[in-house]
Amino acid sequence: MCGIFGILINPISDFPVKNIEATLRRISQLSESRGKDSSGIAFRNLGSKTIEVIKGDVPIHKLLKSKTFEQKLNKSLESYQNGNGFTAFGHARLVTNGSQLQEVNNQPVIKNGLLLIHNGIIVNVDEIWQQNTDLKREFLIDTEIILSLLRKELIKEDDLVKASSNAFSQLEGTFSVACMFEDLDQFVLATNNGSLYYLTDHTQYIVFASERIFLKKLQEDNSFQIFDKESEIRQLEANEGLIINITTLDLRPFNLLSKDHEILQSKVPTAFQTNKFLIDNLHSKNEVVIDPAYFIIRSKEKHLFGLLENN
Repeated sequence: MCGIFGILINPISDFPVKNIEATLRRISQLSESRGKDSSGIAFRNLGSKTIEVIKGDVPIHKLLKSKTFEQKLNKSLESYQNGNGFTAFGHARLVTNGSQLQEVNNQPVIKNGLLLIHNGIIVNVDEIWQQNTDLKREFLIDTEIILSLLRKELIKEDDLVKASSNAFSQLEGTFSVACMFEDLDQFVLATNNGSLYYLTDHTQYIVFASERIFLKKLQEDNSFQIFDKESEIRQLEANEGLIINITTLDLRPFNLLSKDHEILQSKVPTAFQTNKFLIDNLHSKNEVVIDPAYFIIRSKEKHLFGLLENN
């Protein structure tokens, strides 16, 4: 069980930066209840053509207090004020594989020009690596296989829906993901179990999170009132996805099991450069890895296994 969240704002919008910051901080803090072992947030800055990732083996409330986060947030808000829009997404992690002490296992996971956050457990990850000998495994975290499959399919397919569906169809287990690309002006949300919710006015902003209650609480905050008072919280149902054009905020739903509707990749003229900034936990260096298959007695703790496996 992990928490994924994010906010995308259209370049033509004029929301006050203080409200954007408050909204990002609030949805981040709400998501921490789903995982406190590590955390990360990424900002996409159109003006500098950079994606800046802050992550570490700390709970997200500590990451939000770091000087690095403050600096990168302010840089991204300044870019927004210059007419470049605002895009940020993040992760609050409960470790189920891949030590949080190795930064490559913490999320967003970065590989092959993709950045991805993942809630869930892929149970056939070893088999997929064995079946795809052309792919190189570098990390311990199961999420890595999703990025590797996506890039492989994107090379073969111009259609982003088909590439995504081809990649996701190979996964067994549960996943709710958000993916950003260095070379595309698009953002993908997808889930096979329905643990993904969003708020949007369809023109200026979209906010997403792992639980409906997080968005409900966000709507009650005074700082969020400037965005929208009336939008309905929507759920991405099982095997549904959403492709978001970052520049126009055009939202295009798709079905993970169908390849009928085509959405071509929207390439950016110059690929973004991803920069990583690591936050160290100075108080604890104890490895935390929860393996639900071994450490949860299913007969006695079935409800906990359900949280890990199905959310």
